[in-house]
Amino acid sequence: SGASGAARAAPVFVLALEPAPVKLTANALVLRSATRQASFVDEAAPAFDAYRGGDYAAAADAFARLAPRYPSAVELPFYLGVSRLLAGDAAAAAAALRTARAIGDPTFADDIAWYLAVAGERAGDGAAARAELDALCRGTSADAARACAASAALTSR
Repeated sequence: SGASGAARAAPVFVLALEPAPVKLTANALVLRSATRQASFVDEAAPAFDAYRGGDYAAAADAFARLAPRYPSAVELPFYLGVSRLLAGDAAAAAAALRTARAIGDPTFADDIAWYLAVAGERAGDGAAARAELDALCRGTSADAARACAASAALTSR
């Protein structure tokens, strides 16, 4: 299999990929590690600093290291997923986002759905992306109209 010499065009995506704003649940503000007295907020600060600074690979590593210590903290798998997505690993992003969804915290439900849609599109799974967007579109969140428009744009491709 020889190279044709033709440069491949970068894929064009319909769904915008932007860093999610940092937010914490009320639970995160009181969480303490089971093995030490450190607080979640203190331990997670370096990961969030890397995330806010645009070093998504370092942020993903830091979120992944913390996740086992705080299994009920939806923030860790959510921002791990978004960081992996921004670092270009859509499949690993989707896995982390599904872990975040399984925690069941409604604070992040719509955000998880949006980023799962983005991960699906970037992984080449348009059907999964549309399923997430259609579910958001049927909802009443602030993301509903954006999801409806995005689903229509994906469908028309």
